[in-house]
Formats: sequence, C-alpha cells, structure tokens
Amino acid sequence: MKPYNTIRLNLWLPVLILSAFVAMIIANSVWGYQQQTNKLERRSYELLQTRMELLQRRIQSLLRLQENGLVEEEIAAFGARSDVAVIALIADDGQIIYSSQLPWLKQPAADWIPDFDMKHFTRAKQSRQLVMQFDKAQHRHLIAYQPISMAAASGQIRSTRFGILLLKYDLAQAKADILDDTLTETVRTIIIGGLTMLLLIWILHHWLIRPLEHLRQAVQRISQGDFSAPVTLTGHGELANLGAAINKMQTDLATSTRQLKTAYDKLRASEENLSITLSSIGDAVITTDVTG
Repeated sequence: MKPYNTIRLNLWLPVLILSAFVAMIIANSVWGYQQQTNKLERRSYELLQTRMELLQRRIQSLLRLQENGLVEEEIAAFGARSDVAVIALIADDGQIIYSSQLPWLKQPAADWIPDFDMKHFTRAKQSRQLVMQFDKAQHRHLIAYQPISMAAASGQIRSTRFGILLLKYDLAQAKADILDDTLTETVRTIIIGGLTMLLLIWILHHWLIRPLEHLRQAVQRISQGDFSAPVTLTGHGELANLGAAINKMQTDLATSTRQLKTAYDKLRASEENLSITLSSIGDAVITTDVTG
C-alpha cells in the first residue's frame, strides 16, 4: 500500500490558513487595482476625445478670427488644469507656436516636449484625425495629437496648413488615489479577515487539533499496554466515532489480554504440578515408543 505523507496539524494548519488568506487578499487587491486603473484609462480616453474635439473647434474659430491673444489665453487656461501636464499648438514643421510653457515657444517640439512622438505627429497631420496613445511609463500619461486648421494666409479662401494641438493628460494622480484606496481597503480587509482567521484557527484547534492529540495519546497508551484510560470524545462527528472505535478496541484488547493471562497462569500451574509429580517418583520412569 502506498504510504501517505503527513504534517503536524498544530503547526502547519494555522500557517496554511493564514498563507492562503493573505495570498487571496493580495490577489484580490491586485486584480481590483488593475480593474479600476483599466476603467480609469477607458474613461479618460473617452473624455479626452470629447475635450479635444471641443478644444479643436474653439481654437480653430479663434484662429480664423485672428484672435491670437485669445488662443494663448485658451491654451494657458487649459494648461492650468491639474490633470493637464502639457498642452501646445505645434506648426506643421514641428515648431511650437503656443504652449502653457513659455520657454518652449518657437522651439522644436521633439526637443522640448517629453514623450513627443514624431511618428504620431506625422500620422495625425496626414490623416487629419485625432491620434491618442499612452506613454511607455506604466500608462501614467495619455497623449493626444489633434489636427488644427491654421489661419488662412492672405488671399486664401481656405487654409491648407494644419498644425497639431498636443495635449498630455496626466493620470498619475488619479492612479495614485486608486492605489491609496486599494491599500487602505486591503489593510482594512486584512485586519477584519485576520481576526476572523484567528477565530477560525481557535475553533479548529478546539474542535480538531485537541481531539486529535487526545486520540494520539490514547493510542500511544494502548501501544504501551495501558488500557485503563478510555477516549473521552462526545458528539456525533467522525472523531467521536473514531474515539468510540478505539474504546471498543481497547476493551477487546483488555479482555483478550486477561484471557491470555488466565490461560498462561493455568499452563504454568500445570507445568509446575507435572514437575513436582516427576520429582516425587522414587523409581525410574522410562518412556518408550511402540517398538520398545
């Protein structure tokens, strides 16, 4: 029969329970954080699309009216938002025309704007469609490239020049808030769940570990020939049934031992009587087989 490996329940059972509980809490927290951040990214993507469309119409209208000062104010006001890291209007040659950062004016966007991607810039300019991407650093920023129809030159009915309105939307603070909420909820769950696990461990110790230890001690006494202490487990559970079976085995062993002792005593007495009889006979006693 194949042997079964065992462990010390009083040591490893609490360890296994607590380890499983902590692993479950950590996995649930990580999964919840990922779900919330994914939801934030989807919501931010949709929200930025709407904002960029509204901002595009607003700036194009101001450019057509030659209201350059209002364009600057519009970009500066939008750039003052806490969730906007960068906003700039870039000409088709890659030079920054307007920006919330004054030192960037008339500078190459590729040299001054972090995470600027010339490939997406060119794609948005050629397709005249909004292009959005997340940065490569853990999706902490969402970068949008919105084509902007520039003001028509003198003598032109419609402008043929398109710039790019670049907006870098900051998700770092929102993700940090989600992380703080997740950690707070995790700590709260660990405290409440930890107390519950301790209660469960106490229950298991009271209803499982102690009865098993009592059974072990009883079997050890029986193996040493002590049948005087029965197993005292009550109830209708498996351990109580096992205790009753051990008690019956103990009673049967005690009965068999008494019977063997009685038979041994009788045999020993018979041997002593025979020895005395043989020793008391004065004449020689000879025994032969059938052939003499």
